[in-house]
Amino acid sequence: MQRVSIPLVALLLAGLAVALGEQSPKCSVSVTTASGSRARAGPYCSGELIFEDNFNTLDFETWEHENTLSGGGNWEFQWYLNHRSNSYCENGIFYIRPTLLADDTGEAFLTSGNLNIHGGQPADQCTSPMFWGCERTGTPTN
Repeated sequence: MQRVSIPLVALLLAGLAVALGEQSPKCSVSVTTASGSRARAGPYCSGELIFEDNFNTLDFETWEHENTLSGGGNWEFQWYLNHRSNSYCENGIFYIRPTLLADDTGEAFLTSGNLNIHGGQPADQCTSPMFWGCERTGTPTN
C-alpha cells in the first residue's frame, strides 16, 4: 500500500506543476510568445502546440475581418472587406479569395475615384483608425 501512495503523490504533484504552467525537465523552452485572450501565459516548450483551428466553421470569437483601405502597408489602392465571397470555410479548409475592385467599379475609378467606407452597421465599420484607412482617392500612382 505504501508503494502505491508514493507514485500517486508524485503523479498529483506533476499534474499540479503542469496546471500551474511549470516546465517539465524534458522541456526546451522556446522563444515563442503569444498574446490575446485565447493564449495561455508562456513560457512554451519548443514544438508545443499553442493554438489550433480546424476551420470546420469560421469562428467569429477567434477571427475578425478587416475592413480597411490602408493597402496592407504598401499603399496600394486595396480594399479589405468583410464579405463571405472573400473568406469562408469549407470541408476544414479556410479560403481567402480576392475580389478585384475594378470589376465592381471600373478601371477609371482606381485612378480618380473616391471611396469612403465609414459604414453604418457593425460588420461594415472601417477597422482602421488611421486617416488613410477609411477614405481613399485613387491616383495614377496608387
